[in-house]
Amino acid sequence: MEHLLAPASSQPIKIPYVGSQEFEADIPTPEYVLMYFKSYLNRNGWTHIFENENPEEIARSLQTWLYFGCLISVFRRVSITIRTRDFVSASYNPHERLVHTTRLRDYIGEWASREGFAVGPVVRNPADLKYLRGENIKEMLNHTFLFLDLYCKKSQSMSEPHKTRMKLIELSVMALGETLCSALVAIYGYEPREMPVWGPSPILEARLKDNGWCVSDSPFFPESLQRSAISATYYFGGCVCPRPRRDHSNCSTSICKNYLQVINHGTYKQKHVSPSCSCADIEVPTAAMDVVGQDAIPVLRWDENTLSVSKAGLQAMYVAMSHVWSDGLGNDKKNSLPACQLSRIQGLVNNIYAETHRASNNDEYLPTGRHENAKVPFWIDTLCVPVGDEDLRKAAIRQMAEVYRGADRVLVLDSFILTLPRSAHIIEKYVRIHLSSWHHRLWTLQEGQLAPRLFFQFEDGPESFYDMSYSERHSLDVRDPTVLCSPLRLLCITELEIFYRYFEQARTDDVHGINIATRMRSCAKYLRNRQTSKSEDEPICIATILGLDSGPLLAQKDPARRMASFYDSVRHFDPRIIFHEHPRLHQEGFGWAPRSFLRQTPDLIAMREGGLEWDDRPELATLIPGGGGLPVRWPGFEVVGLGPLNAGSWAFIRPWVGGNFWIPMQWNYGRQVPWWSYTYKLEVLPEVDEGSPRLDNAASRYAVILPIRLDPDALSGPGVTGILGSIESETPETTMMLSTDGHPASHSMAYSGLHRLPLRYVCRVRVKMPLPDTVPQGCSFAWALVCSGEQEWCLR
Repeated sequence: MEHLLAPASSQPIKIPYVGSQEFEADIPTPEYVLMYFKSYLNRNGWTHIFENENPEEIARSLQTWLYFGCLISVFRRVSITIRTRDFVSASYNPHERLVHTTRLRDYIGEWASREGFAVGPVVRNPADLKYLRGENIKEMLNHTFLFLDLYCKKSQSMSEPHKTRMKLIELSVMALGETLCSALVAIYGYEPREMPVWGPSPILEARLKDNGWCVSDSPFFPESLQRSAISATYYFGGCVCPRPRRDHSNCSTSICKNYLQVINHGTYKQKHVSPSCSCADIEVPTAAMDVVGQDAIPVLRWDENTLSVSKAGLQAMYVAMSHVWSDGLGNDKKNSLPACQLSRIQGLVNNIYAETHRASNNDEYLPTGRHENAKVPFWIDTLCVPVGDEDLRKAAIRQMAEVYRGADRVLVLDSFILTLPRSAHIIEKYVRIHLSSWHHRLWTLQEGQLAPRLFFQFEDGPESFYDMSYSERHSLDVRDPTVLCSPLRLLCITELEIFYRYFEQARTDDVHGINIATRMRSCAKYLRNRQTSKSEDEPICIATILGLDSGPLLAQKDPARRMASFYDSVRHFDPRIIFHEHPRLHQEGFGWAPRSFLRQTPDLIAMREGGLEWDDRPELATLIPGGGGLPVRWPGFEVVGLGPLNAGSWAFIRPWVGGNFWIPMQWNYGRQVPWWSYTYKLEVLPEVDEGSPRLDNAASRYAVILPIRLDPDALSGPGVTGILGSIESETPETTMMLSTDGHPASHSMAYSGLHRLPLRYVCRVRVKMPLPDTVPQGCSFAWALVCSGEQEWCLR
């Protein structure tokens, strides 16, 4: 683990060397190294992985094959010779040897020197020898990733000390795999999202917990294009969490319970700058409400005696404040603030322009207005969003996007960020923002992402993202092997800025709605660790971020109807959304849709099983508004004769073969049988926060939609099931025709034409192809009328 960046005070994690043989003993020439690597188990007589093997042998095979085998094979493919002993060293214990990765950075440097860095995306040219080498290495890493999962599952059942030893070796493979993937992207031009996500590691999670971090703090870069779950967690787990928080035993992986505090409007109290201060409470003039009523933005100035109001515009550039109410700057009873807070805010916004910034010669960064002697106008929700008048309040909320997008600068005030000086290291600043209450509130997400220039108020002054990273940008070489091994500094420089500028950069919608579908997926990721005191605010906030009109949503008071109205406004969706693992919306026609994006760890678009991205991108689905449902095209089947099933229960199913019952089932080993001759297993999955679903009416016409065909090479896979309605066509149903070539692409339609089949959502399911010896002969099963990927369903 020595190739990873770590705090100076952290204790290294020792990885034991348990090998008894060297992988490189008979390694062939570079052209054949891939097959040699993949055939390790067969060459060593393991016909079934882990069969009749003791824990010591399993640990040796894991390290020899997936650590040293992967390491040696990757570099051998580019004609760099590495030996096991290059990565093994003695410890203080004479009877113990450890895996040591100090030399890995040098080898990566040599690899890059031989191949050269990519100058653009990978060009898939089979005649290009460099491309072929990259493909071989990519296949090795994917193979390592997939088989590592089998080892990880096996180690769960081991006793100590074997279990801990296995976890340490697994961690070393994850760290190596993540680093090699990083180098692969830089040298060959692959997209980072093509790489597997390594981790999480129980060893690193335990170390984070011991040092006061919450389980929700890892990984630290969930939206990053870089794959950094291991290197980031390794670094942060080596130091004490800078924000002391209470017990984390009831926290979730999405958010710490300390961020879930809800403002009690009955007992909420504003704070003065000093606890001993008792200055007067200053109410905003009624002119501010008049400006809102004119569909304009009110901005304020405070001269220590008078709070004046004007309209925002080209001649009145302003600073918008972004804060959390828990810091004491809110007010739900009237539009007022203590005089001391007004003086503080006015001084802070003036100071943004008074500062001499490091990048003053950068046109993008230069202030667009000077307020050297005048008071800088500012906007803050406590004073500018009317309290008491519901119509004016809705008008102000509807303006919110314009408020933050139109501000010259947005200044973040958070009590935790305020305790750090600007001289702190970029990693400290990143962590301080990451752990702040401001970063975990719903409304502050849109405020930060809509800001043209976002500033954070530190202990001794404001800084933008450009300020924070200025020196790092000029000193950090992104192609340095140290950075490729552990890109933590690079991520701290770039990822928060990307996080809060993504939606402004991607705002232009194309005519097919692809842009908004992609942005909604990203928005769901950004909301996973956010909280709001009012659940009905969520669709308003998301609509504002996506550039949608929030007016129709504000007209709906019921949270479920408001969320449904939000989906009607979005209109275009990635059809893979129907397979999500979020709680479902209880609204007629929207059973396919997530009820909320807040505190949801799974991605909105589920990953393929095994942790890899989907290879294809289906065409967008266009919602039928008003609860008409979401039309999607996917493979699937109707189940005939399905008995009652509860969550966790299952049933065997077989494709219907038009009455040809002579076709053998899959336990016939005498020949290769086609997909339609297999028996499949349908499992009912529990709903998220919904208790136990039940398929309880055997007479109902149940159907299952799958993102993959009934292909033994593709299953298992997630799916959704529902009750079929009547076919929206006057054409009668016809017998399904089946080809006999066995190719899964030959799935035929269950119906004669491409008729849209309405389906009312019931629950999530998984379809598997069980091993032949687990399907008893003579078992009962249901029939399945199978549909190809051209079948259109309307999921409601």
